[in-house]
Amino acid sequence: MFIVSPKWIYLENKKVERNKSILVDGTLIIDILSNDIIDKKYKNVSRLYYDNHIMIPSFCECYLNVDDCENENQYNEKISRILSNGVTRIQVVSQDYKKVLEYNYNNLIINHMISLDAKNCTQSHIRDMLSTLDFYKSDISKTFSLNLHNILDFDDELLQKISSIANELNLNIHIHLNDISNLEEEEVKEIYSYWDDINLLNNCSLHDVLTNNCKNLKYFNKKNIVIMIEYHELNTSEYIQNFILLSKKKYKCVLVSNKEQSYKFYNILKVMEYYTNQLNDKFDSTNIIACVTSNAHRIFTDDSYSYSIRKGSLSSFNLYNCNSNNFLSTYDVIPRISCLDNTSLGDVWSSGQKLKEFDE
Repeated sequence: MFIVSPKWIYLENKKVERNKSILVDGTLIIDILSNDIIDKKYKNVSRLYYDNHIMIPSFCECYLNVDDCENENQYNEKISRILSNGVTRIQVVSQDYKKVLEYNYNNLIINHMISLDAKNCTQSHIRDMLSTLDFYKSDISKTFSLNLHNILDFDDELLQKISSIANELNLNIHIHLNDISNLEEEEVKEIYSYWDDINLLNNCSLHDVLTNNCKNLKYFNKKNIVIMIEYHELNTSEYIQNFILLSKKKYKCVLVSNKEQSYKFYNILKVMEYYTNQLNDKFDSTNIIACVTSNAHRIFTDDSYSYSIRKGSLSSFNLYNCNSNNFLSTYDVIPRISCLDNTSLGDVWSSGQKLKEFDE
């Protein structure tokens, strides 16, 4: 058991507070402590001080394509680059998920995407997938999601089987809306009605929402879906405005890299702050933090409380040096979340372990 004491903490993904510390036991934050409580009850507990830092929950990368990695070394290099930006939960996407399953990277939470393409998916592929899921069912470090390509080409029996497996094992299903973008409205309505009947829509991640002008969302229960937004999609005022509108309507949006070669989250923070300031918009740009933390909880199959700094959550967090890059103009100013960047990032912690690669 030990205490971590930064200058500021971004508590519960809501507010920045000063003179608070976290009490860590194993992988969990077991309490949020004020200085007077520490002096009274925990003065003999080991304590780590970060006098110039703000503590933020570590990030999620929920759709990282690793097909460009030819071997384990290249895979580890790619994961390391993501980690260097404060990401400790990663969903990896590959056409050869079995190969990636053999790779190991310590101190991370990894979700493995099993991609099924209707163009070549057979009952044999389903049996093979079930065998893999059964093999790893006792390994809590391995979790899975399903990625459905060319979804309209699945025959009914296969799609019903996939839906049944996903519901039984609580697997998140990724649906790509571009696969149905050319259908007429009546056809779309019929398709969604069928998917709902076979319980395919109980736990979904939706792609291509912005590029399809947010249409067809009326067919989904917003409590059951996550909207996946690739960083490169936020390249026009229209798409940024639609993204803000989705967030205001309480849709859970998640920002993802897919095939990006660099991590764009810090860029988006500044873009969103500039955009909302220019338009005098009431949208709180700090809500973007939820798009790489708590909004991703369905993908990693645990509760949203584990993605913020609070009592009972995982002790996974980033520490940013507020003396870097003009975070603060005076000692008493509260740091702005939009000022976060990877050059001010110091230590990264994952499930109670400090990742040595990023020691200052």
